[in-house]
Amino acid sequence: MSWAKVVMGFVALIVVASCVESLQTKPQPRQFDENSAMAMCMRAIQLASKDPERVQIPWVDPRMGGDDFHFAWGHSTRMLRMRNGLGLEVAASGSCTVSRARKTVTSLTIDGQRLL
Repeated sequence: MSWAKVVMGFVALIVVASCVESLQTKPQPRQFDENSAMAMCMRAIQLASKDPERVQIPWVDPRMGGDDFHFAWGHSTRMLRMRNGLGLEVAASGSCTVSRARKTVTSLTIDGQRLL
């Protein structure tokens, strides 16, 4: 047997092994993290506001409670900025809770009014 045949056989074996390995590796689902939870809260606040395009929602760090992400905007963190009924931009407090297991907003409060 010539060296060329041995090398070609070895290369073919490596190619087959890498193909089999890639078939066994499944893509991992995207992890549901604080960024995903914050995006859900931002969307919920926008939908609840009078002028969704002009809402300003600053990033706040979540507090973890069991399975939930809890975000709070207020005097001790940073306030939400949104339009009131007269169209004026005002500061607003708010809170939002997202269940990690259900991947849903379970609680939403804006300026003391519980919306969800």
